[in-house]
Amino acid sequence: MGRKVKRMVEVFTPPPDIHPSWQKVLSVIRVTRSGVRDGIAFSTLSYYISSLTPTSTRIAKVIRQHWHIENRLHWVKDVIFNEDQSKQRAGKTPINLSIIRTWVLSIFRNNGFESMKGAIDYFAHNLPAILSLLS
Repeated sequence: MGRKVKRMVEVFTPPPDIHPSWQKVLSVIRVTRSGVRDGIAFSTLSYYISSLTPTSTRIAKVIRQHWHIENRLHWVKDVIFNEDQSKQRAGKTPINLSIIRTWVLSIFRNNGFESMKGAIDYFAHNLPAILSLLS
């Protein structure tokens, strides 16, 4: 079914009496998202602060880029590869395993796999297919 989303981005100038530690904040942003995902209606409201000048078109693009990275990398590493549940916590092991996971994602995507679950299912117990990635 997919999803259809409508986004409304509103950009505001921060209040003049903002705390001195927040002086670099140039924009306060409210993003309202509503639509239908897999046949179910949804609505979300998010707030952001930014050091970008208050231009809603530019800010909307930056927010979309952020979520693109979040959805294509961090979400996949957490949900598909279960990275947040990893028991390896000592020394450089967590960093090294995260690098390997990112490398595997890149290899899968460079070989035409958009679905990481599909790629894992395809390569699981398929040594010839795994070895074909090396050439």
